[in-house]
Amino acid sequence: MTQTTKGRERRRYPRIDRPLRIRVAGEGEQVATQTVNVSCGGTLCWLEQPLPSMTKVAVSLALPKRLVRCIGVVVRCQPVPAVKARDHGRYRAALLFTDLSRDDHRAIAEFVLDSMFTRMHGRRRP
Repeated sequence: MTQTTKGRERRRYPRIDRPLRIRVAGEGEQVATQTVNVSCGGTLCWLEQPLPSMTKVAVSLALPKRLVRCIGVVVRCQPVPAVKARDHGRYRAALLFTDLSRDDHRAIAEFVLDSMFTRMHGRRRP
């Protein structure tokens, strides 16, 4: 669902629904999991245990051609309705990237654009 304000898109960057390996460290714990979607501004990922909003986290995101390391903050962490047995007790956490290098920002942007192009045209970007 797209968030809008008076008919305008609130998100600053396009995002792509894609499961990628991600490691999130915060509150003295470190967890390896998968993303639901990703953009240059942040990611939505699965968690087995909730993290409080505004928790600062260290993020390692495995793009196909690069490992992105950055700092982020939890902006939302909600339980997933248990429609499927595997979803019981799981959470979806929205992470905002707050300290992302220019090179890592560019790598995520290229990944998102490449993924969008491939979905639209069935082939890689030239």
